[in-house]
Formats: sequence, structure tokens, C-alpha cells
Amino acid sequence: MVDSFAPVPPFRTRTISERIDSAISSGVSALMSRPIGVWTFASESDDGSRVFIDGQLVVNNDGLHGMVDRAGQIALEWGFHRFRVEFFENFGGAGEIFRWEGPGTPRAVVPASALFKLGTVMQLDLNGDGEVGGSDIAVLLGAWGPAAPGTPADFDRSGTVDASDMARLLSNWGP
Repeated sequence: MVDSFAPVPPFRTRTISERIDSAISSGVSALMSRPIGVWTFASESDDGSRVFIDGQLVVNNDGLHGMVDRAGQIALEWGFHRFRVEFFENFGGAGEIFRWEGPGTPRAVVPASALFKLGTVMQLDLNGDGEVGGSDIAVLLGAWGPAAPGTPADFDRSGTVDASDMARLLSNWGP
């Protein structure tokens, strides 16, 4: 029986056609927040769930219960952020809905277009206007030089925004 997140029992993967009871699921990925500001993340689940953004617990919806919606807030800078959604189910109904709301973004299910696999992200449209153009060059030039891990303009992940990153941006110029 699973009734909370600790301790975690062994997990068995089942096919979609099987009923899933007494199970835990967790995944780590990355999401993109474009506007800087305070973002609200929500997890509506049956049974428990938790949401972590950049390693920080933002939503704690733990416990045995039907569909319950809980939310938390975190200030985010522009760019990629690690997130993890944990969910457990202990018989009866089951469900997990992951939502967000932020500057210029109404409360909605987090769209697939905002999610990325870790280690495979290369977003050339740095300003998010739908094309690679002059504004993206301005963003790249603003980040020129030594770069922190995960800096969006460091396309080759070398630790420096430099001529090789500029060349990659220019080779993808246009909508």
C-alpha cells in the first residue's frame, strides 16, 4: 500500500490497458519560462503529488485523497528550469494534472511546447517570437563571454557564448 512519498516501494511499469494501483511515478525534465516573474504551478491529483522546480518543492499535494488541486509560487528568470512531478496512486480513482500560470500566461495545463528533454535542448529562437532574427542576435550578444551552465545562448554548451554560437544562430536565420 502506498500512502505517502516516503519510503518509496518498488515500482512496476504496467501497460496502459492495465489498472494501475499502488504505484509511484516520477519524471525529471525541463520547462521554458519566457517572461521573468512569479509563476504559479499547480498539481491536481488523486492520490498524492509533488512538484519541484529547480530542486525546490513548490507544490506539496501529498496524502490519500480524491482529486485535489494545490498550487505554489516561485519567481523564475527567463530560460530553462528543471522540474520534477511526482505522483502516487493507492487504489480507487487516479489522475494527475500539471498546470501553470505566469506573466502573460493564463492558468492552463503546461503545454508540450514548453517541455524539453534534459540534455537535448537547443532553442535557437532566444526571444520566443517564432523566428531566428535580429532580436536573437541581441540576446546572444548580451550573453557574450563566460556562461553559466544552461545559458540558452550557449548552444554548444561549451561554457562560453562565442563565435561558434553566433555561427549556429546565423545558420538558422529566418522563420
